[in-house]
Formats: sequence, structure tokens, C-alpha cells
Amino acid sequence: MLQRFGWMITLCLAVFGCSQHNSGDQATRFHEDGRAKPIVALPPVFDRTEAEIGWSLSEEFTNHIRQRMLKRNNFYLNTPDEINAVITSLTEENNPF
Repeated sequence: MLQRFGWMITLCLAVFGCSQHNSGDQATRFHEDGRAKPIVALPPVFDRTEAEIGWSLSEEFTNHIRQRMLKRNNFYLNTPDEINAVITSLTEENNPF
């Protein structure tokens, strides 16, 4: 019984350890032939609707757009942390509007 349980654990670890769980967030900066991909920064989408719902539309839209862009695998997207670091350092002089 104990030996059978050990084999089941080993089999489960092998199957789950070798599986490809690709969430899409691990895009590389280079194409397979070695050419560099263009680097794109996707700033967060702002929701100004003041909707009274139980989740953040801004986060949902931003994540959905990001996942769709990553699936194409044509360019490298900066991480949200990198983008937020740049956004916090912006001043009124950087406002394009």
C-alpha cells in the first residue's frame, strides 16, 4: 500500500512538473531567430465611469488587453511594475494632454 502511494506521488510530481503552464506573462525580448522584439509599454486603462460594481474595471481591461497582446508574441511588453515606476515619476510637464 505504501509503495503504491509512493508511486502515485512520484507519477503526479513527474506529470505536473513537466507540464507547460504558460500564463503568457513570460514573453522573451527576442524572436526565435535572434532578432530583438520591439518593446511596448502598456499603461493601465483608467476607468472614469464611477460604476458601482464589485471589481475594478480598470484592472480587468488592462489585464485582458495585456494577455491578448502577449498571445501574439510579436513584441515584448514591459512588466506592470516597470510601467508603474515610470508613471509615478512623471510630472505635469510630461502630460501630453
